[in-house]
Amino acid sequence: MRSAVNGVIDRTAATRPAVLRVALLAALLFFFSMLALPVAAQQTEPGAFSEDQLEAFAAASLRVQELSNKWQPQIAEAPSPEDGNAMRQQAMGEMTEAVREEGLSVEEYNTIHDTALRDPQVMTVIQEYQEELR
Repeated sequence: MRSAVNGVIDRTAATRPAVLRVALLAALLFFFSMLALPVAAQQTEPGAFSEDQLEAFAAASLRVQELSNKWQPQIAEAPSPEDGNAMRQQAMGEMTEAVREEGLSVEEYNTIHDTALRDPQVMTVIQEYQEELR
């Protein structure tokens, strides 16, 4: 019986990075869809970001995720399309401000996001910073 419990715990611990990655990506995709900005087309070298930039991205992405969790249900239940659009605009403004308060432009944020999707090492560094910030 004890080994079954440990097996569940071990499997849960093993899937934690994947769960974090999915949560991060869900929040980011919501943010990007609201911004409707073109994704950076340039290819960025994996080492092109400083530790400070990756740490700022980690903090900003956590704030964006919190805002996404706050706004998604409200937007989904908006009484009218106009109200939903107004809420999207307010959410977009709050998310943009959160990114800027962490010291990044939206373009830098998007570039780091795109790189993290392509480079597991960058994603791992971001997840480590997120864990420290929680």
